Amino acid sequence: MAVDIATLRVAYLGNFGADHSTENEIRKAWQARGATVLPIQEGEVRAVDVVKHAAAFDADLFLWTQTYGLAETGGTNVERLRMLDDLAGIPTVGVHLDRFWGLAREPQVTEQAFFRVGLLFTADGGHDEQWADVGINHRWLPPAVSEFECVDLPDPDPDYPFQVAFVGNHTGGYHREWRHRRDLIRWLRRRYGPRLDLVPRRGEGGMRGQELARLYRSVPVVVGDSCLVGDRGRTLAGRYWSDRIPETVGRGGFLLHPAVEGLDWHFTDGQHLRTWDVGDWDRLGGLIDHYLADVEGRDEIRAAGRAHVLQHHTYTVRVGQIVDALVDEGML
Repeated sequence: MAVDIATLRVAYLGNFGADHSTENEIRKAWQARGATVLPIQEGEVRAVDVVKHAAAFDADLFLWTQTYGLAETGGTNVERLRMLDDLAGIPTVGVHLDRFWGLAREPQVTEQAFFRVGLLFTADGGHDEQWADVGINHRWLPPAVSEFECVDLPDPDPDYPFQVAFVGNHTGGYHREWRHRRDLIRWLRRRYGPRLDLVPRRGEGGMRGQELARLYRSVPVVVGDSCLVGDRGRTLAGRYWSDRIPETVGRGGFLLHPAVEGLDWHFTDGQHLRTWDVGDWDRLGGLIDHYLADVEGRDEIRAAGRAHVLQHHTYTVRVGQIVDALVDEGML
C-alpha cells in the first residue's frame, strides 16, 4: 500500500540549532516531499515532554537523530526509554550517519534508548548479524546530501591555489581505531606540500555552503577517507562510508576514495568517482597525478557523479526509502 508522504505529520527530535546539521537537511527533505514537520530541539525539551509535543502536534510518525551529549542533558536514559514506550501509538524511527560497531562508542548500541526505536536506520551497514543479535530492528541507509546544498558552479575559480584537497577531521581527535587517516594525511603532506589544502584549515571552523561548493569545483582532485573501510585487499568492515562521498560528488567535486564493500552497489568506479585499496600509496599517487593532467577525463567523471548523486543519493530520495521501509514493516 502506497503512503502519501505529503499527508504525514512528523515529530522530529534532534539538533536544529546548527544551520547545517543533518537534522535540518533531513527536515528540509521531508518538507520538500510535502510532509509537515515539528522540530523538537534535543536537550532543550526534556524526554518526558517530547510525548506531549508529539501528541499536541497529532504526529503520525516520531523521528529521532540523537546527539549523545544533547540527549544526556534532556533527561536520563530511563526517561528516554519511557518516552519511546509512551510513543508506542505511532511508528518510532531513528536515523543516524555514524558508524557504531568496532569503535569506542559501540556500547551505546546496547545501552542507549535511541537504539530501541521501532526501526533504526544507520550508515553502519556491514553488521546485520550484530544488529539482529542485540534485538535491534536495523536497516542500512547509506549517507546522502541535501540537494539544496548542491550549488551548481559551472566553472572553477581560477584564483583557487590548491591542486589536491582533503576535507574532514585531519587532527589527532579522529577515531584512534582508524590510524589510516593519520597515515593518509602524512602521505599527502609529504607528496604535495603547498599544493595540498586541508580543511578545516588551521584556526578556522568547518567549511559549508557556497564556499565548500567553490572548493570542490575548483580543486582538481579531492581525496576522501571513511572510518574502518578496509585494508589492502582485505575487508575489515564493509558497507560503511562517510557522507563526504555524496557531499563531495554531489557538489561537483572529483573524488578519490578508498574502496569499501558495498560502495560499488551505489557508485561506479571510473564513472562517478575513483577508488583505491587502503595502503596502496602507489595506486593513489598514480590516480592523483593522472587526473591532475587529464582535465577532460576528470570533468566527465565529475559531471556524471554529480548527476548520479542528485538522482539517487539526496535526503529527499532517502525520505521515500524510509517510508517504503515503514510500509514494508507494516508500521505505516
